[in-house]
Amino acid sequence: MSSELDETPRATRVGEANDDDDDDEKLREANEKLRDVRAVMVDNISRVIDRGEKLENVLDKSDALQATAHTFKRASNRLRRRMWWGNVKMWCAVVGVAALALIVIFFAACRGVACVT
Repeated sequence: MSSELDETPRATRVGEANDDDDDDEKLREANEKLRDVRAVMVDNISRVIDRGEKLENVLDKSDALQATAHTFKRASNRLRRRMWWGNVKMWCAVVGVAALALIVIFFAACRGVACVT
């Protein structure tokens, strides 16, 4: 009787041992894959967070650049107007000097006011 009991459990035990080894191996492989996936996900999440911080920096810099561009535009418009008025004043001075020179030449050619009278 004991030999019958010993033979049946042995066969079952041997088969179970192989199944347990296979199950343990599959479980280890699944755990290893799970660890790898977890590491990849943690890395991806940290990259997304870094990207978000970089986007915030870019937004801050673009806001500062927009404010600087507005200030530059106002300053350049003021300078353009100032240069335009300087140019107008110079042309007025040139026209005035030319008119004065023509008057002097006219009076010199006529020897005074003789041509006018």
